[in-house]
Amino acid sequence: MIRFLITAALAFAAVTGSAFAHTVTIGWTDNGNGTVTLWNEHWHGDHPFPCNEGILCSANGGLTISGDGTAGGYGLNPHTVQWAGTLNNTDRDDMIADGTLLGYEDDPGNAGGGTYDDWLFTAPLVIGDGIWFLFTGTNCCIDTMSHPIMITLSGITSVDPGTGPGDPNVVPIPAALPLFVTALAAFGFADRRRRRKSAK
Repeated sequence: MIRFLITAALAFAAVTGSAFAHTVTIGWTDNGNGTVTLWNEHWHGDHPFPCNEGILCSANGGLTISGDGTAGGYGLNPHTVQWAGTLNNTDRDDMIADGTLLGYEDDPGNAGGGTYDDWLFTAPLVIGDGIWFLFTGTNCCIDTMSHPIMITLSGITSVDPGTGPGDPNVVPIPAALPLFVTALAAFGFADRRRRRKSAK
C-alpha cells in the first residue's frame, strides 16, 4: 500500500510538473508571407504534441499578446494565439544560425533562457515590429510566466511595424492608421470651413 501511494504521488508530480513548465524565452520568426510565428522555450523536458496526455491538451491556454506596438500600449487589443506544436532538443543558437529564429528575449522572471532547448511554437499570426506585452498566466497552462513581459519584436519585414496582433485571415490594421484617419478628417473639416467662409 505504501509503495502504491509513493508511486501514485510521483506520477502525479511528474504529470503536474510537465503541465506547469515555465517560459524562459520568447522568440519570433518572420514567415515571409505577412505572418509571424512566436516561440516559447520552456523547462521541464520535452512536450509531446499533438498532446497525447489529457492534461497537456486541457492546459493549452496559448499566448496572449496585447499592445499597440508602443511602450504605452499595455492591455490594448488583446489577442490569444494557441500553441500549434513543439520543437524539442534544439539549441537556441542553432535556431538563430539556421534562420528558424529571427530574434528572442528571455523572460526576466524565469531563469534559464538558452539552456533547456525545448520549444513550443504558435499558429501563424499577424504582428509587426514594436513593443508588445506577452503573457500565458501564472498558474494556468503548459507554460506559465511570472508576469506579463514586454518584448520588443524587431527584424520583421513582411508585416508593417506596429501592426496587429491578430489572425492572418483578418485584414490587419496598422497602429498608425487610426491616427492617420483622424488627421485626414480634421484636414477635411478645416477645408470645409475655409470653403464656407470664402463662399460668403
